[in-house]
Amino acid sequence: MKKIITSAIAILVSLMTPSIAAPPSAPIPIEPIIYIEVPVEVPVEVTLPIGDVKKYAYNLIVERWNEDQWPYFDDLIQNKESGWNHLAQNPGSTAFGIGQFLDDTWHTVGCVKTEDALIQVDCTLEYIATKYSTPQAALAFWIAQATDPLHPVDGWY
Repeated sequence: MKKIITSAIAILVSLMTPSIAAPPSAPIPIEPIIYIEVPVEVPVEVTLPIGDVKKYAYNLIVERWNEDQWPYFDDLIQNKESGWNHLAQNPGSTAFGIGQFLDDTWHTVGCVKTEDALIQVDCTLEYIATKYSTPQAALAFWIAQATDPLHPVDGWY
């Protein structure tokens, strides 16, 4: 921008200054200043339909374990945690997102709290793999916690 302004000033000064090289009647060539608009991509948050997020999760589960683990994971998320709502916020805690991670849980699997549903799935699967080894074991733990009178924790897994 500074160069364009400097060039424009130089052209104006040369127009107002008499020139020895050019006779007064000769036209002075002036190149027009051309401004080019450059589109800038602004990141836009995309909200995927639940079906797309579930397909993504299913494919990761089949890749990491096998398709037999899918019903356990789907039940855990659909019926015990967020209902697949990536913006779900527990009103009584900092639990947030698909896996209902507490603020302190994100970093335990190398993640940062995010509204991105696909990253939340990645983080949730990593958490399950690290802590329980399979979605089936995670769901079993959730159910045991929810039904154990000695551990009246509301299904934390």
